[in-house]
Formats: sequence, structure tokens, C-alpha cells
Amino acid sequence: MPPDRFDLRIGTNEISPNTLSYLKSLPATKIYINSTNRFKYPVMREMFWDNQAPITTNYLVWFDDDTWIASPHWISDLCQTIIDNHHYNNFNSF
Repeated sequence: MPPDRFDLRIGTNEISPNTLSYLKSLPATKIYINSTNRFKYPVMREMFWDNQAPITTNYLVWFDDDTWIASPHWISDLCQTIIDNHHYNNFNSF
């Protein structure tokens, strides 16, 4: 998926320099770096209510640190589910 078609936000708590280096190589909109463990919900709140980078989409997926993706086609499947179930049902593509 082209980077201009999604908003990737990454929240961190106490990550290693190697992990941070890897995250910076991703097409992330914003990386929320916390050197101490602020815990999931405070970081989540910051990401969802960021005045400098407001969420502008109607669709959002949250992946926690123990999320496991079962299908390599999950994003296409998700997009098709949204298209198929949207009340206007007139989308051609995302």
C-alpha cells in the first residue's frame, strides 16, 4: 500500500536502540517514543488525540505488541470488507 494511503502511528515504551532504528526505517506518520513505560492506555490516548497529527480517517486498526497477523493479505481483505459493507457501497478503490 502506498504510504500516502495510510496513517501509520507507532507507540513505544522502553525500546532498544536497534528497535528504534528499525522503526525509523518504516513509512510511519509518527513514532511516539517513550523512554519509560507509560503503559498502553496513556500512549494510546496520546496517539488518538494528537493535536499536531490528528486522525483524519473513519477507519482505524489497533495492533498491540502481541498481535499476530494470520494472513499476508489482511489489509486487502480489510479494505474489501469496508467496501462491501459501506452504506454508500459506491467505492471503487482505497
